[in-house]
Amino acid sequence: MLYIGAYEGIKTMMDKAVLLSQCRQVVAKYPEFDVVPFDTEVGMVDVLLQIPYVTYIIPILIFVGAIVVTTLVTGNLTVSLIVLISYPLIYIESYCISSLVGMTLNPFSTAFLIFVAGIALKYSTHLCYQFQQVRNMGGKPKLVEKDITYTPD
Repeated sequence: MLYIGAYEGIKTMMDKAVLLSQCRQVVAKYPEFDVVPFDTEVGMVDVLLQIPYVTYIIPILIFVGAIVVTTLVTGNLTVSLIVLISYPLIYIESYCISSLVGMTLNPFSTAFLIFVAGIALKYSTHLCYQFQQVRNMGGKPKLVEKDITYTPD
């Protein structure tokens, strides 16, 4: 048997995702009826429901991997700590700025946040490691230290 329902006041895909989730909960209460909530965008609704988990789980896994990699590669605990502090701050900053400018989480904005998660770790590690190498080389470490500790007269 086919049941057709119309819904009023649904304006965004996230509203449709919430409505379809509620329909699934109601249907789960009555397993004796063979009813499956269906919508033309049911696949996209399932994707939208997974977005919050993706934006938390992937950066956490990257962070845990970064703990191991930065400690082994750089060999310097101070540089590793700077990287491990700067990475979550960069990701949280982009997440917060995105919400401040009104960006809603959809598959495209989630791709941006996952891209930021990877790039933030890459460049923070790269910059800290290069700074460590410049200090250890015989080249121009005094110029780097002078630029960093420069105070105008």
